[in-house]
Amino acid sequence: MEKVEQIKRFFHHHPLMLVEEQSDQNEKPYCSGCGEVVSAENKNLYYIIDQETQDEGLASDSSITCVIDVNQHGEAIKIKHFIHEHNLVLEDKINEASDRNCDGCMRSISTPFYYCSECNFFLHKSCAELPKIKHHWFQRFAATLQAKNFETCDLCNRSCSGLFYRSKSDDEILDFCLRCATVPNIIKRQGHEHFLFFDYKCKMQCNACGVGSEHGAFRCRKCNFTLDFACMTLPQAIQHKCDDHLLRLTYHDDNDDTEQHYCDICEVKRNPNHWYYWCSTCDNSVHPECVLGKYPFIKDGITWPNTYGHRHNLSFVLKVDGYHKCTVCGKVCHDEALKCSTCNFIIHYGCRRKGV
Repeated sequence: MEKVEQIKRFFHHHPLMLVEEQSDQNEKPYCSGCGEVVSAENKNLYYIIDQETQDEGLASDSSITCVIDVNQHGEAIKIKHFIHEHNLVLEDKINEASDRNCDGCMRSISTPFYYCSECNFFLHKSCAELPKIKHHWFQRFAATLQAKNFETCDLCNRSCSGLFYRSKSDDEILDFCLRCATVPNIIKRQGHEHFLFFDYKCKMQCNACGVGSEHGAFRCRKCNFTLDFACMTLPQAIQHKCDDHLLRLTYHDDNDDTEQHYCDICEVKRNPNHWYYWCSTCDNSVHPECVLGKYPFIKDGITWPNTYGHRHNLSFVLKVDGYHKCTVCGKVCHDEALKCSTCNFIIHYGCRRKGV
């Protein structure tokens, strides 16, 4: 009888099975743990034996603290969730004009989702059902789900609100936003024809944006295509006031007319080899950072604790009404700022680290 050995490893959430030979001898095998080519002499490879079966031992403790009501199919239609103080109700319809975001992943809300009937709070059903504790392939230590008004994701380097997974070791703390936490270490991504493998050592520039990555990047072993976490998690389509239609993520500009390689928002020249958003109807082309904004994943109105030398809590606001000058730099605040609702204190969000 053939002997089958199974193991569990921190970089993958399914059990692995020992196999003695490859099914495709023309395809070079790459180790998903270290990213190196497996040598021809080492024919013993561990392979994913069940992509559909989740290892229950690595995910535990539901983030739904109480199921209040279920429908005839046993689906939870009213719940309590650790992130929110009020009850949440399941909804499978959405107003087309709605511009709400999920308070977990901060992406645009889509069905099905839970909502609060008492305040402005929304949560995708998939985000609501995430485990409180899980192993993420990026770190060997268990990660704990936490709710934060503000944090910087250590993988995509974006400032975010919502839910994060935090992984702690003796010498390092890593915070992953939900957008990054749900990306597998091997993935087929629109914009590239081959599978991408995460390489912890990769410091190459991202092909989508031209920026190098501090914590590694996804690489193609066939053509050295590189993609960082920030570009890997870009939305496929987005709405913006510059256009009446959805702008779709586009991966290369084939237009040979260099006069067309400009962003229709900031009017600065674009690199035609970098990813951008495009409306095929109006032929509007824009930088991802222009259409997303500086801080697309921070919730408008969230509260900062009393800090920056001020005695009251501050609120993050995307737009500032009136003529208010920043306490730090003295310039007028128009866009993202931290504002006190008790007194006239206000600072640009970009000035928050400069002190007062």
